[in-house]
Amino acid sequence: MEDATATDTPSAELTKCKGLWLTDCGLVIRAENTVFRVSRDLIAMQSPIFADMLSLPPAEGQEKFDGCPMVLLSDSAADVEVFLRSLIHYDFFPAESQRITFDDLSGIIRMSHKYEVAGLRRRAFAKLSHYFPTTLQQFDALGPAEVEWISDERSAVILARRTDQEWILPAALYTLCRYGRELNILACDEMPVADKYRWVIGCRKLMEESLKALAFLLDDSTMEDCRESDVCYRTRVRARMEAEQRCCFSTSEALFGPLEIWTEDNMKALQVCNGCLNSMRLAHISAREAFWAGLPELFDLPAWDVLEKLKAEAMADESEDVDAMDE
Repeated sequence: MEDATATDTPSAELTKCKGLWLTDCGLVIRAENTVFRVSRDLIAMQSPIFADMLSLPPAEGQEKFDGCPMVLLSDSAADVEVFLRSLIHYDFFPAESQRITFDDLSGIIRMSHKYEVAGLRRRAFAKLSHYFPTTLQQFDALGPAEVEWISDERSAVILARRTDQEWILPAALYTLCRYGRELNILACDEMPVADKYRWVIGCRKLMEESLKALAFLLDDSTMEDCRESDVCYRTRVRARMEAEQRCCFSTSEALFGPLEIWTEDNMKALQVCNGCLNSMRLAHISAREAFWAGLPELFDLPAWDVLEKLKAEAMADESEDVDAMDE
């Protein structure tokens, strides 16, 4: 006989989540108006937070659903769904998954961080790091589809703050400066004011840095091996003027930052002598590397070596930490 003080919630008010309603399990989790029926032992084994929560004796008058005790979560139904699917369905979020969306991945990160599911959190951060890299080589390897993978550039900054992962921020803020919509950013209550300030200052500085990144076009040191100085100089002046036009601020098009203002295709299109071309290519590579090295400072963030350490800690296997302590 059921506890007379328990209240069974009418099923008409709630929606059972397809694929996460396991009739042979005894725990019901509710998020918003969606309910999930899962194994309490499986969830407790994965999450110490759930383990502590489920170890408590049932409260007087605890709600039930279909005769099972029901746990109410304040998280969104979407976040709870992707979290549980990741724990229960082995193929939903494999380590090498290329199918997951940013919204689903951020939901997994929020939930695994909040409920301390370490293995899932590591896997999710490893996936996120592909899109928000900490090295220039990794950044350059991103294709157009990967750059546009995130539907709302603010979300990565908000996620980084919510999970205390500053290593995400240099690439995230750089992307926000390039693609972010001004009114959307200013009106976003979830984004800290300090990060809005970083975005404002960053937009200003990136335009200056883009001009600096073009300095090699007219740098005397890159003309020392020039064989046709007059022709090459006129070509380089014209190329510089055309490139500067791409530095102009626009509310409808992505900002050309220092990493995009000049590309290898631009270099190949220049009709200059080989001496100039080789010298400019080396100077351009050096300018991009220098900009990347100073990117965290541009946004008033810790240096790359500090951020790399934070990233390594986020993805470290806790068993490795235990082994290190035992040595």
